[in-house]
Amino acid sequence: MSIAKSSTFLDEFPEFIPLHDYSIHTEQTCCNQVENFIQFYEMKTWGEFSEGQIRIEAVLTHLTGQRSVYSSIQTQPMNALIFLYKHNLRQQFDKKINAERACKSIKIPVALPREKPSQIIARPISGFED
Repeated sequence: MSIAKSSTFLDEFPEFIPLHDYSIHTEQTCCNQVENFIQFYEMKTWGEFSEGQIRIEAVLTHLTGQRSVYSSIQTQPMNALIFLYKHNLRQQFDKKINAERACKSIKIPVALPREKPSQIIARPISGFED
């Protein structure tokens, strides 16, 4: 039996989300992230939700170090857990979440600048002399 499935908290949690006008997909994603959080810490009681900021930082650092996720994938659990602590548990954080973040991927431009194709075409091709 899963700890998260037996928790009455997960039954109550989705009731808070529609009050903020989020889509059904956002609700599902948020609930999944909270369930993963509960399973990660094997939480069984309400008292285990204390020290939220430290726990969130540890989970996000775990995602970076152990699972090697992209930075955008870290954003979902971070926002879901901040929502959980701020709106449901009414706990405020003293400072910004300071977790190890994944490196943002470098985006290579797909299109060339206007002058580049003419520079490429004007360049002599070596190895194809007559």
